[in-house]
Amino acid sequence: MTKKATSKKVAVKKVPATRAELRNALLGHAPKPKTVLLPLHGQMVELHQPSLRAILAAGEEEDTERSSTNMIIRHAYVPDTNILIFEEADHEMILNWPFTPELLALQEAIGKLTGIDFTEAEAELKSNPLDKQS
Repeated sequence: MTKKATSKKVAVKKVPATRAELRNALLGHAPKPKTVLLPLHGQMVELHQPSLRAILAAGEEEDTERSSTNMIIRHAYVPDTNILIFEEADHEMILNWPFTPELLALQEAIGKLTGIDFTEAEAELKSNPLDKQS
């Protein structure tokens, strides 16, 4: 049995012809981070997608409290700006917030913006790669 070819058009970006063009396309024009607006304790905040640097830094932190508050401090912005709402000195105040559905939604939104299942990723990092070899 043969499959019928479809005439569905697929958008294809022009592939850069040279190393310099490819480098410029990837490094010269950094993609904008994804953002999401959500309510937090009666105020709207905008979360920005974490950078590779932020994800790696979060993975190195052993203090769960510090890691959780850092994700809020480093990724919550005044809507439609590049102005962070919080600063490093706000850790204690954030830790004293009541744990509401909005706070849980904020944590989940940060996870969705990264596209990473942190539970799965942590388990993968802790696993022995040699166990997967036969």
